[in-house]
Amino acid sequence: MARYRFDYAEGSPYGHAVALLREHRHPAGRVVLDLGCGYGAIAEPVRRLGLDYVGLDLDEESLADLRARGFEARPLDLADPGGIVATLQAAAAGREVAAIAALDVVEHLADGPATLRALNDFALASGRPPLVVSVPNVTHVDLVAKLLLGRWDVTETGLLDSTHVSLYSPARLRRVFEGTGWAEIAARDFELEESDQHFPPDAASLAAGAPLHELVAFVRGRAESGATTNQFVRAFAPVPLPDPTAGQPVAGGGAAEQGVLVAPETGASSPLLSLLLVTAAGREALLADALLALDAQTCQDFEVVVLVLDALGAEVRATQRLVSEFGESLASRTQVAGVRGASRPRALSLGVARARGRYVTVLDDEVLPFAHLVETYASLSAGSAGRVLRVLPAEQAARPVAWPDGHEGFVAVEGARTPWPASFDLLAELCDELSPPESYALPRSCFADLGIVHEESLGASAEWHALVQAALCCGVACAEGEPATLRRAGALGPLPGAPTPGEVAGDRARARARLDETPLLLPPGSARTIRELLARAGTGATLADRPAGGPAGPLGR
Repeated sequence: MARYRFDYAEGSPYGHAVALLREHRHPAGRVVLDLGCGYGAIAEPVRRLGLDYVGLDLDEESLADLRARGFEARPLDLADPGGIVATLQAAAAGREVAAIAALDVVEHLADGPATLRALNDFALASGRPPLVVSVPNVTHVDLVAKLLLGRWDVTETGLLDSTHVSLYSPARLRRVFEGTGWAEIAARDFELEESDQHFPPDAASLAAGAPLHELVAFVRGRAESGATTNQFVRAFAPVPLPDPTAGQPVAGGGAAEQGVLVAPETGASSPLLSLLLVTAAGREALLADALLALDAQTCQDFEVVVLVLDALGAEVRATQRLVSEFGESLASRTQVAGVRGASRPRALSLGVARARGRYVTVLDDEVLPFAHLVETYASLSAGSAGRVLRVLPAEQAARPVAWPDGHEGFVAVEGARTPWPASFDLLAELCDELSPPESYALPRSCFADLGIVHEESLGASAEWHALVQAALCCGVACAEGEPATLRRAGALGPLPGAPTPGEVAGDRARARARLDETPLLLPPGSARTIRELLARAGTGATLADRPAGGPAGPLGR
């Protein structure tokens, strides 16, 4: 145990834990129970808070050290959940418990959830003191970067301590503690840009500023919190566990995960496609046409999320009534959400949050999906799972008309055309916005796992920015053949909040600037395309022929 004799410091994980104890301790409590205490690095700081400290561990050497320093110390086997409550009650000795600490403990337990459930039982019966923990983060960017090189360097202490038997990511930490009756109330995580695993420093994926490291750090940082978190330092409050006989879903994994509640995720039972249908009040005729076209799809493996811009209350209820006029099959798979304000990116973020499909596409109300749209996406996904799916869009100018029977409708004023490229060229897309929203479906994983969002600050270019980021990471599969969507341009004018030409230019400039901050992962063939582009620009020969020490060219800065 001597290897775990660590000094206390205010800026260390122990200092962060004591700060949580000070701020969230039970106000009537007198004693702090430190489980798996080792040599009791927080013993003296707890005493300075005016509290009694009791250290509990199985290591007799560390317990003897604590007693020699004037602290109470008792043996405790955390791997025996059945004996935990009685041992802690004896340690409290009738005193109110201010807090329970378990620092660098749960990762050493083969069945941490069982121990945490026992602690929940004790806490609920003892005035509900908080639990303060410190847990190493196995998803620190250093470990991610080293896994790319096939390295998993177990060490005596640190993130990959050789005695760790259970590993925790941000998501697993949440699942395990929530599922064992502990609600997080505060966090003071310990951050390190370079962890103890940052070795060798010149490894290809660790070298600061190197493109590979920049790409790994960017993707890891965007995907989930905790990229530079070394230790999760959290405070939790005990809450009653649900009755296991009341039909609560539990994980079906091994013993270490039993009792952990699992949030619903997309899977085999999820629809293939979530269609985010953007509309507004006063555009019911367009919306009805779009819904009718969806009802006629040859493949019905989809759901619809209708997003009503700048509308709440009565306008949303009117849209819901319109949806209910369609057959049960479509209506049961359609939800309506009102959006406060006319921000399109905000509306799309709401739609993505509600989507359950494996892919997400956006349709404005003036876009008519042809009957084979969903079937085309299904065919593409069958051979290109996880890639961005792209179809050919078409456009036709239209105007509103009142039909003889009194119904509102629309009439084309010119023939349909396909002004957009039939296939997707990533480098061309980086130069211009060549794919309207109705021409592609993004894997939901791009939002759920990669952290891609429709950034509100990018306005009209938010969707293009999300598309490019997804294409860079996932690649694109394109459908061949006839157009799959038809935009009736100008049918009722723009949706609320549509940008002016000046705003479009500003949004595009901001989106391009954001991409310039992003490491790019280019697909095969890009080097040839770049050479051809430079040659056409008249710079290709000078790059190779430039004398040593000459001025830098476009790629030589």
